[in-house]
Amino acid sequence: MTSSSNNSVDLKVRGLKKSYDGNLVLKGIDFVAEAHTIFVIMGPSGSGKSVLLRHLIGLEVPDSGEVLMNDASIHDPATREKLELAIVFQSGGLLNSLSVGENVGLYLKETKCMRDTDIDPIVNNSLEKVGLSVDIDKHKMPSALSGGMKKRVAIARALAINPQMIFYDEPTSELDPLSAVTIGKEIQHLNQEYGTTSIVVTHDRDLAFGIGHKIAFMKNGVLTEPRSPEEITQHSDEETIRFLNAGSIQDYQNKTQ
Repeated sequence: MTSSSNNSVDLKVRGLKKSYDGNLVLKGIDFVAEAHTIFVIMGPSGSGKSVLLRHLIGLEVPDSGEVLMNDASIHDPATREKLELAIVFQSGGLLNSLSVGENVGLYLKETKCMRDTDIDPIVNNSLEKVGLSVDIDKHKMPSALSGGMKKRVAIARALAINPQMIFYDEPTSELDPLSAVTIGKEIQHLNQEYGTTSIVVTHDRDLAFGIGHKIAFMKNGVLTEPRSPEEITQHSDEETIRFLNAGSIQDYQNKTQ
C-alpha cells in the first residue's frame, strides 16, 4: 500500500465501556487498527456497532477506557486540532439544497474559510478520485443522484479535507449488489492509493471479506479478536460461522413445520 507520513494514523481502543440507563452496551472493547489498513467491524443489528462508532469518532464519552489516535486521546482538543478525520454517513448526509460540488467543498468553505478559487480544484480532484464527472455530476442536485452516486459524493466530500482516517458507517446499505461492489472497490482503491486508514462498520459480509485487512465481530457489546479474512474462515466460533452463513438458500428451504 502506498503511504505517507501525512496519513500515518493508527487507532487504539483500550477497555472501552459504556452504559445507558444501567444497561451495559460496550463491555470492555480492546483493539488496534494499524495505520494504512482497512479495519472492518461487523455484526448483527443491536450488537453495539453504532455505539462503538460514535465513541471512535469522539461523539460520545465512555464510562471508562480510552480511544487513542497515534497514542493521543480523541477527546483531547489538541488531537482533534492536529488530525483530519472524516466520516461517510450511512445515508450519505448530503445537503439537498446544495449541488454536488457545493456539498463536497462545504467543510473547506465553512470551517477552513478557504476562497472559492482555492476550493474548486480540490473539489474537482476529489470528484475525479471517486469516478464522478466534473463537467456533469458536479452541478447536479442530490435529488437527481442514485444511491450509489450519493455514497460516492459523500466519499469525495471526505477526501476533500485530505483525511488521515476515514470512518465508513454501513457504506453499502440500501445499494444494489453492483453498486455495493463499486463502493467497496472505491474504499479499497483510496486506501491503496493514498494510505488513508479506513474503519468500516458494516453488516455486509461480502464487503467485509472483499476489502478488510482485519475483521472483528461485535457480539452483545463485545468485540472479537481482529483477524484476517482467511483466519476467520478457518478459526471462528460457532456463533460467528452461523452469522456468516445465514441467508443461504438452505435457510429458506428449511421451512418451519
